[in-house]
Amino acid sequence: DVCSSDLFPSHDKSVIEFALANDCGEGFEWKKAALESVLEYKAAATRTGLFWTPYPLWLREGSLVHPGFNTVGTVTRRPSGTSPNLFQVSKGKVREIFVPRKEGNIIVSMDFASQELRVLAGLCKDANLLSAYEGDHPKDLHAMTGVELAKMLAARFEVELPDNFDYDYFKAHQDDQDDLGAFLRKMRAYAKTGNFGVVYGAMAETLSRQLMIPLADAELILDAICKAYPGRITWVEEVLRKAKSTGYAETVYGAKRHCGDVLVKG
Repeated sequence: DVCSSDLFPSHDKSVIEFALANDCGEGFEWKKAALESVLEYKAAATRTGLFWTPYPLWLREGSLVHPGFNTVGTVTRRPSGTSPNLFQVSKGKVREIFVPRKEGNIIVSMDFASQELRVLAGLCKDANLLSAYEGDHPKDLHAMTGVELAKMLAARFEVELPDNFDYDYFKAHQDDQDDLGAFLRKMRAYAKTGNFGVVYGAMAETLSRQLMIPLADAELILDAICKAYPGRITWVEEVLRKAKSTGYAETVYGAKRHCGDVLVKG
């Protein structure tokens, strides 16, 4: 029973996701459709509160919106936005409410590719992480993690891996239209969520909710990441040591984030 778990999530959306991942197994499949319907309703209600209701109130000059931008809007010195917050616009149909002011113009949405992981690779200097971004033939970061994860989960998914299973084999067969190809694609998807999650300190409970998988599988994702990129662990431990010694963490540009009670709470 998810409600008696010591890992009980902090809000109702997390409770539902945690239940989908851990409480809809054999004999309880009937719960899945109901819980997914509740999540769909909550998503619609969130979009209504964030976009459909307030946006008309911000219109100026007939159909124009003039959002505000704060260049240093957070304690980590990230920018933020207000009225409306354009950093909070979801992907998908929500973005159709924004149209070019002049006919023939287009609106372009751009983002850095894997910027968090690129920064992490540059900071921790882990050889495997760097191999995903350097050289003439950079490797697929998520596939590298997926290789380690596939070895750990193959037995549970009743998949037999060949003796020559490695990164090259993974890449060559992940698009195969058979059970093994489907398994490898699932492993890469799990690995991708895990790789980005650990940058922000995600633990197994978070990955379990995000991927809707058992907690034990989420723990294996973290184990696979640690095995694939050991230099990250060494770097994290050093950052924590310095933060405990000085009371703050520092960005590559010299911005200091004073940790305060965070270090006390562990």
